[in-house]
Amino acid sequence: YNGYLKENKLSYPYDIKIYILATTKKAESLPYGYIFISEDYIDNGMYETILAHELSHISKRHPTKEIQYRIVSSYETIDQITKTVKDMQSKEIDKKILAGIMTPQIIKKGFEFYAKEQEVEADSCGLKTINAFIPNKTSLHTDNFISNIEHSGYYDKKVEEGFNNHPEKEERILNIKKIANSL
Repeated sequence: YNGYLKENKLSYPYDIKIYILATTKKAESLPYGYIFISEDYIDNGMYETILAHELSHISKRHPTKEIQYRIVSSYETIDQITKTVKDMQSKEIDKKILAGIMTPQIIKKGFEFYAKEQEVEADSCGLKTINAFIPNKTSLHTDNFISNIEHSGYYDKKVEEGFNNHPEKEERILNIKKIANSL
């Protein structure tokens, strides 16, 4: 993906970094291009649509918008904001992730709320993205997106009242079908 961006003169201010987790049914993107995906998604061959969804979060700047809001509301000076951004972009955070000191759960604490609209937008953009990368397989990609939504670990756990930040499965599936029909 980083190569594709460079070849097509597109860019992010950072490279995409993908980490494979030993957990099951988990995929998420975080600010600065970090993507975490469970190895079971790789093993079952459904990773392409999941990565397309997570890349869409990054391309739409969903995680970054969340951190911007939190930074602006929690710091008193521009210098404090600048230092935080530089620290997050350092090679040191990569070393901590690789050493297991910095886990997705620790990083996520500051960025855990995605709006329902952002999930639907990432589904839509993800389906369009994967069809651009791997054309003429819209039906397969649509089926994979729907299967991923139906088997998502997110829906297996009880979500506390007021913290349900993903739309219902049915809403996401209807949206995917609508987008597929327009392709």
